[in-house]
Amino acid sequence: MAKIMVIDDSAYARHILKNALEKGGFEVVEASNGTEALEQIPIAQPNLVTMDLLMPGMQGQELLQHIKTSYPGLSDCCYCRYPGGHSPGIAGSWSG
Repeated sequence: MAKIMVIDDSAYARHILKNALEKGGFEVVEASNGTEALEQIPIAQPNLVTMDLLMPGMQGQELLQHIKTSYPGLSDCCYCRYPGGHSPGIAGSWSG
């Protein structure tokens, strides 16, 4: 079973995404910010990371750079920014 890490400072957004992914048969690990995610990645060893770009503390772009540098085996990340909390304004992905 593939493991996906959901990184978002919004508990509601994590909840919604986690429920949808678990219904799809994925194992889900959550992190509420970039620092927490960097601590959990080596333990959880996710196959895919999805993240919000705008978070307090470490922003998504900075986290993405840390992941690329520190965890080259984690080859897939996707990220999204929701202006005003509604529809995606910026979305993208990175594959190692």
